[in-house]
Amino acid sequence: MNWDNLITTNPDFIWYDAGLTVHLYFREATNLPVSQKFYIYLNIKHIQIQSRDIIYYFLVYKQKTKEPMAYIYLRGGDSTDWISPAKAPFGGVQTHELCSSREVIFLLSCVENFVKNNGGKKIIIKTAPENYDISEYLKLYECYNRSNYEPKDIAKNHDITVSNTPFEDIITSAERRRLKKCRKAGFITIPIPAINVSGVYGFVSTMKNHLGYSLSISLEELKILFSTFPDDVKVFSVNDHNRIIAIAVTVRVNRGILYNFLVADRPEYRSYSPMVALLEGIYKYCQSDRIRILDLGISLDHHGIEKPSLIRFKENMGAKPSLKITWQKTLDT
Repeated sequence: MNWDNLITTNPDFIWYDAGLTVHLYFREATNLPVSQKFYIYLNIKHIQIQSRDIIYYFLVYKQKTKEPMAYIYLRGGDSTDWISPAKAPFGGVQTHELCSSREVIFLLSCVENFVKNNGGKKIIIKTAPENYDISEYLKLYECYNRSNYEPKDIAKNHDITVSNTPFEDIITSAERRRLKKCRKAGFITIPIPAINVSGVYGFVSTMKNHLGYSLSISLEELKILFSTFPDDVKVFSVNDHNRIIAIAVTVRVNRGILYNFLVADRPEYRSYSPMVALLEGIYKYCQSDRIRILDLGISLDHHGIEKPSLIRFKENMGAKPSLKITWQKTLDT
């Protein structure tokens, strides 16, 4: 990971401990550019989309080398609950490859110190799925535990490992038959080159509303996401001739991970299961662009309860489960 773009001057607060320094920034968030190698949700531009509230950025450095070892941001200040992320699939600590547990634990202790002194009662941290980076996941799991955080929620995330294996060889035989049915009907899966964001949003929200779901993002927020990250947000569709029957909005989390963010299909085409054809097209795109993980996300119904049928579908697509933990710490008063 290249951390060269992280600034090391003019912090709002500083903590020191045995060769380590933690810097806190919150006055001018634009003064904290983030390396392209970060997860997109930790990119300063994405963070600014997530919330208009004050965001607090904590970085831990080695004093001798001035090299940043770990980073976390939180939304807080006007609430007793301080949260990372403000509004994204995950936030939490991201570390340098050489970062030690001691450095992360010192960072978390400084966060706790500042939050407690500013009226905070609770810290909530939603972390990345374990399959994103197993070594970082295990290191951070230990650090949250040792810092007396407790799991508030443990969700089951699913992702497909992208390889040279053809998509039809990783899915179950029943899903292969549905894929062949889509091909026989002449359905075509394509990336949409010229995107009408309002049209995409209208399609997804209409189809979701039929199922009792609401979207986690507004039209305005989606427009800002597309305009801010034009190379990282892409739309794929399954077409029956000139008619769009299924859509997926994907987000490039980093160079090696693609997140299947928003998906929807027309109910009258469900007998064809166009979602299978849609995922095949996205999987092929991942193969061509050297993306190693296709993240299908967690599986919840419109009440926020785990949905077994959606889990079965993802596993039929060759996806494997991994844990996605939200940590919580209630602060002593």
